Amino acid sequence: MPQNFHPNFALWLASIINRLLDGFEGKLTTEKWAKLAKVSDDTALRDIQDLIRKGILKQEESGGRSTAYTLIRELMV
Repeated sequence: MPQNFHPNFALWLASIINRLLDGFEGKLTTEKWAKLAKVSDDTALRDIQDLIRKGILKQEESGGRSTAYTLIRELMV
């Protein structure tokens, strides 16, 4: 996610995170993020890495092709 993002970016990101909170089934993967966000897999990975750096997502213990991510729920208070 670029530093100088479009003004509607926050709304777009909020809509993606709301989808994750509202009945999202299974684990969040790069492939699922790409489909939700309608971006390439490479862009999805960059988005997820940025959200991890910002403390919004965390990577689960498993790695490799099965890498999954979860929302940090403490932010939802």
